[in-house]
Amino acid sequence: MPASKPLVVRNALHYSRWKRIKDGASIEKVAEDDKVKPETVRDSFLLIETHKTLYSMPVLETNQVEMIMSLQKEERDSWREAFKAKHRDFHETPNGTVVTEEIDHDTALSASHAITDRIAALQPRSKGFNVNVQANASAGASANAGDGKMSFESKLREILQKRQQEQEEPAVIDVPALPAGDDDDADLDEG
Repeated sequence: MPASKPLVVRNALHYSRWKRIKDGASIEKVAEDDKVKPETVRDSFLLIETHKTLYSMPVLETNQVEMIMSLQKEERDSWREAFKAKHRDFHETPNGTVVTEEIDHDTALSASHAITDRIAALQPRSKGFNVNVQANASAGASANAGDGKMSFESKLREILQKRQQEQEEPAVIDVPALPAGDDDDADLDEG
């Protein structure tokens, strides 16, 4: 390989060849277009395929799991120690120094939160989306179910329709003019 060609161009060339083969072109056609041997195109294709295999998301996830598993014993021990953590209070008395030991609740609580966060992170993610449903609306209820309950989606749809209608209709209120000399507050005092 000539030293004058930058590595980026070389990688772009490999990717270009790989893309054309993936799009249906034959290795021979790509070699003919690039004026190189078919073996060179095959090597480019295999280079990109190997790169995609080595640096894919499943490989990254596997490496992360492997790292976590290798530290599992140390992590378990550190959590165990965090739950047993104690802090010492030193009190000066006329008879000398008194040391009291108490459970360090802050450290134990932090460890508990760390475990909860880890469990949440390890839960599989759904492919759909979650809707936060309030206590007064169940996820399965429909607007026309006859039970008076509306689903979150139905409420949202109703609000969007009202807003759209408000934007389409001009907000004009016809107020008749009062005859001259009428006192607006006089009606309130008579009642």
